[in-house]
Amino acid sequence: MSYRYSILEDESRLVEIHSLTHDCLVDAGRITPMDSGMFILYPKLNDIEETTVLIVEYEGRIIGTNTITLDDKHGLHSDVHFPDQTDKARKCSKRLCSSWRIMIDKTHASITVLMGLIEFTLEVGRQLGVDACCFVFRKSHALIYQRLLGLEIRGSKQYMLDASASNSEEMVFMFASFQTIEEHLMKRKKPSK
Repeated sequence: MSYRYSILEDESRLVEIHSLTHDCLVDAGRITPMDSGMFILYPKLNDIEETTVLIVEYEGRIIGTNTITLDDKHGLHSDVHFPDQTDKARKCSKRLCSSWRIMIDKTHASITVLMGLIEFTLEVGRQLGVDACCFVFRKSHALIYQRLLGLEIRGSKQYMLDASASNSEEMVFMFASFQTIEEHLMKRKKPSK
């Protein structure tokens, strides 16, 4: 299969991003289905200049996405639930960003697509001058990102994405420099002896 990774240029296609987000979160049991078929994560960050939406397309359809927001007066998505940890990350970097809304359609979910999206995110982040990144993941996914990217857990908290959800879940704040992430990716690519 041939996947195309790019920056979303056509803002009218944000509807596709919100629909993909909805479907992925419903499939994961994190939100209840909504009549609109869309879920907008961190709406105030969607329409600012500091946010770059990345997409993965297959046969012209968006099947994956990730979002990078540069730190500025609007803050980062991690400020919502982890303000203290985000402030500590600010002190450890020259140009901080957050990576959020990483979603892949279940029919295309694979390590190949995920790693392609992560590598494209790093490439775009480097072009934007970023040197470190904040993430918020479900605790159950934290080990994957520790192994793949060398991320460190810097905090955890119970919360709900959707007020109609039946229970909260433990989310973790993770952080790493781009250098650390790139070193981990290089180790993964080296053939074992």
